[in-house]
Amino acid sequence: MTQGNEWWSFEESLVAGLKPEPGVYELANREETVIYIGSASNVRLRLQQRLREPTGSCIGRHAVFARVEYTAAFKTREQNLRKLFRDVFGADPLCNT
Repeated sequence: MTQGNEWWSFEESLVAGLKPEPGVYELANREETVIYIGSASNVRLRLQQRLREPTGSCIGRHAVFARVEYTAAFKTREQNLRKLFRDVFGADPLCNT
């Protein structure tokens, strides 16, 4: 749902190359189904934290892909993406509950 952004493997080497800027991010499972929508003032730092989630957590079990959209209005953009997801699928992403 992030505009024009392709999925990439959710792994440390790729996250390390992200800009330390504000934005929104989506995490997806193997089928590229969004499982989590989040935002942060520093997307790189936040996704590095997400990579360290316990393997038993929802994100630890399911997150395989990620995509990022940089924006200063990250909180509003996250709310809009979550609303759009709910409108399309009738519920929040699996790991946002």
